[in-house]
Amino acid sequence: MIKAILKIFLVGLLLVVVVVAGISIYMKFYGNKLIEKQLSQILGTKMKFDGISLDLKKYSVNFTGFSIPSEVGFEARTVFNADRFVLVLDKEKFDKDKKFVIKEAIVEKGTFNIERNKQGVFNVSCLPKSEEPAAGPGFAYAAETEGNAPIPFYNFAKSVKRILIKKSTVNFRDYYISKEPLSVTCANFYTDIRMSPEEEASRGAIPMKYEVSFDIPRRGATGQFSLRGEAAIHRDRVDTEAVMDTKNIDMMQFLPYFRKATPFYFYEGEFNSTTNIAIHNKAVKSTTTMLFYRLRLEADPEKKNASFLQVSVDKLMPYLTSGKGEVIFDFEINGPLEHPEAGLGPNVKMAIGAVVVDEFGKILQQLQKMNK
Repeated sequence: MIKAILKIFLVGLLLVVVVVAGISIYMKFYGNKLIEKQLSQILGTKMKFDGISLDLKKYSVNFTGFSIPSEVGFEARTVFNADRFVLVLDKEKFDKDKKFVIKEAIVEKGTFNIERNKQGVFNVSCLPKSEEPAAGPGFAYAAETEGNAPIPFYNFAKSVKRILIKKSTVNFRDYYISKEPLSVTCANFYTDIRMSPEEEASRGAIPMKYEVSFDIPRRGATGQFSLRGEAAIHRDRVDTEAVMDTKNIDMMQFLPYFRKATPFYFYEGEFNSTTNIAIHNKAVKSTTTMLFYRLRLEADPEKKNASFLQVSVDKLMPYLTSGKGEVIFDFEINGPLEHPEAGLGPNVKMAIGAVVVDEFGKILQQLQKMNK
């Protein structure tokens, strides 16, 4: 009798193991693929993950080994990967429509690999692609898309109320700017984006607040970058006002960009900067003020007749080489987003004007001496 019961127990246990193993195999080879497909549609890009678990109390989906692969032709195999990636679902939408509508996305210890290849193409160019999810069960947007199709981010903002990224890293490699690839790794990457789709009816757009910060390496210390602002997400555009600050940036680390964009040779220099940006109705208006210190530069002899920010190099050079290596430099960007124009700001214009006045005064003094 005992042997019979033991046999039944062992057979039952074996059946349980087979069933559990079968479910695991199904989720690994079929269920995971189905979820990957649905998520790829709503995120607008291909994605993969190693494992998945559900927290029914919090209505969240927890992914391990989450990644977004790069397209063919890039050194980095992934655009993004994370040890922990959590999607918090909209409980009301699930109970009512039986759809997994993403309400919140949380990334912890993620790595962003941003790369530009020798042809000048970024690997993140795969990210903006966006398709409407197929009808039926699965992940979906909360937005209705009747009439003219809205911009992809509008649909995303209709559902997702928060994106939180913390304790992450950004690896940037540029094979296009110079013969040797420029490589920078930024630590402590933090992003907090909050959207309020429930306020769209009263405000005429979806309000959004955002904050981004990360550390930039430099010799013997660390530089900082921060961006904070507010936005209004319309169906056809995003209007925003923001402030961007940098502090203790070693410009020599980004020397290829300064050499390519300016008619100067730079030998040393660091800077702090503040940029005020306003984008409304697809037009941009921004002012940037930079404080250069320990600045050493000279004009490129081959570009001495060139102009920079609508001013000739010979007029700008005396100002940039004054101040014992410390100088304030400001510029403005205005116009349509597709083709804005850049020009000098009021501080530099005033300084150049003062130099011109001084030179004019010296000429008058020389003329007066000649007439005596």
